[in-house]
Amino acid sequence: MIVFQRIGVVVVTRNRRALLARCLEAIRGQTRPPDRVLVVDNAGTDGTAAMVRARFPEVALRVLAENTGGGGGFHAGLRHLLDEDLDGFWLMDDDAVPAPTCLEHLLGDAPERLVRAPLVVSTEDPERLAFGYRWDGAWLHRRAEAEAAARAGVLVGVANPFNGLLVHRRAVEAVGLPMPELFIWGDEREYLYRLRAGGFEVATVVAAVLAHPPNRMPVWTSRLAGRRFRLPYADDPLRQYLFTRNDAYIARRYRGWRGVLGHLARHVWFTLTRRGPRATVQALRASWDGLQGRLDRHRRWLDDHPAG
Repeated sequence: MIVFQRIGVVVVTRNRRALLARCLEAIRGQTRPPDRVLVVDNAGTDGTAAMVRARFPEVALRVLAENTGGGGGFHAGLRHLLDEDLDGFWLMDDDAVPAPTCLEHLLGDAPERLVRAPLVVSTEDPERLAFGYRWDGAWLHRRAEAEAAARAGVLVGVANPFNGLLVHRRAVEAVGLPMPELFIWGDEREYLYRLRAGGFEVATVVAAVLAHPPNRMPVWTSRLAGRRFRLPYADDPLRQYLFTRNDAYIARRYRGWRGVLGHLARHVWFTLTRRGPRATVQALRASWDGLQGRLDRHRRWLDDHPAG
């Protein structure tokens, strides 16, 4: 049996003070309180740090000098807590709202696993899942569907990574910290792939519920040569670049050449049919950066847009 005795929470935030307050109130209300809570403020400018100090004096705060994205925030938070006497780390963004018994069920309902995740439902409709789960060849979109599909209370192999992921110190020490280079839109998927590649089975505990705003990312679907393509996308150019680059990096590192070819087919077909040849060239450049491991070029955009 894997024992989680002392739990530290990492919450990453940037300029979402009201959402962070709601998240911290939910953490404060856990039936099994965590032993340490750390907020990583990603160079926010909206008074987040002052709010945390005033309303949540029990919460540790680390304010970063620059915006490092989700990847950098979780990297910094985990690195900080690894120096403390903790053996489990609970990771979430500032818009997460864990139910009062969330941590209690995560600790008790999957005793043989080092990596556990809650069932992530929509804040707008708790009977619907916020993101959906790809399970046994089909998509689960409702809470009842996930509960019916679970075996012994868990969905093995699926998780929404940084939405309440509970990971044991042994797993973190084995696979390392999240990658700050990925910034956003892929850092959480890469860490899940890395945990699996390191031999750590991931499971979603359906009784452990965490609410999150529903996924509003547009998803393009199409068919090419008899195959169905499904691809999330963004209208913001930086986010689209990061998603394409990080997806290419993940494909090369974890899915082999078939994964790389699948990545290229999806992104080229999407841009050709929806955005035109210029966007296709941009997608190929972003993909090339990811395939070559060139993960620093987004910094130039951030330097030109410091509020981004």
